[in-house]
Amino acid sequence: STQEELNPAVKHLQGTQEKLLKVKEKYCKHLNHIQDQAQKTEKQINEDFQKLHQFLHEEEKNLLADLRKEMGEKEQKMKEKIKNFSEEITTLSINIKDIEKKMYQGDRFFLMEYPKIKEYADYKPREPEAISAAGIDGYKYTDRLQYRVWNMMLKIINRVMVTLDPNTAHPVLTLSVDLTAVTWGETWRKDLPDNPERFDQYPCVLGSEGFKSGRHSWVVDEENNTGWILGVTAESANRKGNINLKPELGYWTVRLYNGVYFALTDEGKTQLKVLKAPKKVLVCVDYEAGKVSFSNADDMSHIYTFTHKFKHKIFPFFCPWTEGAPLRICN
Repeated sequence: STQEELNPAVKHLQGTQEKLLKVKEKYCKHLNHIQDQAQKTEKQINEDFQKLHQFLHEEEKNLLADLRKEMGEKEQKMKEKIKNFSEEITTLSINIKDIEKKMYQGDRFFLMEYPKIKEYADYKPREPEAISAAGIDGYKYTDRLQYRVWNMMLKIINRVMVTLDPNTAHPVLTLSVDLTAVTWGETWRKDLPDNPERFDQYPCVLGSEGFKSGRHSWVVDEENNTGWILGVTAESANRKGNINLKPELGYWTVRLYNGVYFALTDEGKTQLKVLKAPKKVLVCVDYEAGKVSFSNADDMSHIYTFTHKFKHKIFPFFCPWTEGAPLRICN
């Protein structure tokens, strides 16, 4: 019958509709995530600029106060000098008029007053002190603006070299507001989109900035952790499914597991001799030299170094393996 013929078509359309609804739901989740990120970022921008505006206003007020104070002190000194010389000029004017008067009173009076006149004539005023041509050293204030203000602005913003990228974080991970700490928990965040950058099986997260040159280093506070994986990864490395953390696959990492340290090499897990368990781990990358080294940040004792000729952009890599204990990037 016609109804029987249409049933498969209807079912096919219903299946298509269901698929489209799932895609729509996925896109809606992406949209909500974008809006949430934008809102948080806008809030952070507003807070940062509010701090900067307040600092700049205070710095402007302080600089102008210092300038006015210096100007007042130098003005007072100059006014005192001008007053002293004005008094001397007045005295000289009086003396000149007195001499001229006596000169016209006749020789007898002039000779009687000659010693006093001679004393007037031999009078030598004080030489003026050398005065700085600059007066107010403007560079002292502009240099302060250029160096002190910019350095203070960087401190106010309180950014560290390495921060975490929330778009790469596995849904069981919680990132701190300033994106410097990551914690593994049991709650799976269902509001996060399954974008290509995000790890979906291993609880990992990457640094927000990658690099293709230069030397870079960061310290990770891992105290109270019994397990973690730290290092770097290539931008092209796989992030989906049960990833294999090998250098040939784009991962250069060291792992702590139950008090034992391993380098995850192409040959497999290589146990490392670590005499003193670090509370903070220093990760250093020299891109041109092709080195990724790990050290105890407290005493700088060496843990392990990978050697590889990098060709692609690499990113800091973090994988907490202790529930509730954060890995924190230090300044």
